[in-house]
Amino acid sequence: LRFINTDASCYRAEKNSELEDLQNKVYTPLFLYCKKKYKLDFIVSYSIMPFEQSNYNSKIVEKIVKGLDNISLIAFYHIMSFTNSIIVSLNILDENINEQRAWEIINIEHNFNIRKWGNDIENEKKLLLKKKLFIDIINFKKIFKTSWS
Repeated sequence: LRFINTDASCYRAEKNSELEDLQNKVYTPLFLYCKKKYKLDFIVSYSIMPFEQSNYNSKIVEKIVKGLDNISLIAFYHIMSFTNSIIVSLNILDENINEQRAWEIINIEHNFNIRKWGNDIENEKKLLLKKKLFIDIINFKKIFKTSWS
């Protein structure tokens, strides 16, 4: 639950910027999914300063986490480590988005900066290794859920 007040998807670029537009297009459906399914209503900030989400959200997320089976809890923990976002992680865990889309979403700023400033080959190699691990974590849940069901 330590990510609830620092959820990466709740921090947006400067208002009316190209990146903020992109973030809104990508994150809004994820927020709406969490609101519809879990009644979560996260606050969005346009500042880098920390802020607190509602106690109501904290209680709901705690209930969700406590209700996870062991495999889902392990997957949730590791997905959270990559995404720094409860919202994105819940969408992945519920298979509302697939691993490829999830990867694009958690790298939205990185990809935006590449389009704007160019690519660094060494960094790209490291990113590909991280992507493989990220997809392996998501597949871990799928494989174990299938074999234990």
